[in-house]
Amino acid sequence: MNLYLRDKEKYQEGVDHGIKAERALAQKQNLDTARSLIGLLTPEVISAKFNIPVEELLEQQPHDNIPKA
Repeated sequence: MNLYLRDKEKYQEGVDHGIKAERALAQKQNLDTARSLIGLLTPEVISAKFNIPVEELLEQQPHDNIPKA
């Protein structure tokens, strides 16, 4: 394998890794947005609109955004 092919392969691996990270971040943001609507809409409506299972929507998550004293 010459250097060009190796570099091309490594570049593609980096691109694939970046795409996976972006998808994971987008899914987390989508779930956070859907959860923020609980109380305004029923979980079933939110689930249908965001294509997230009701169980996942209602699952308790640790509160990472709460500032620590």
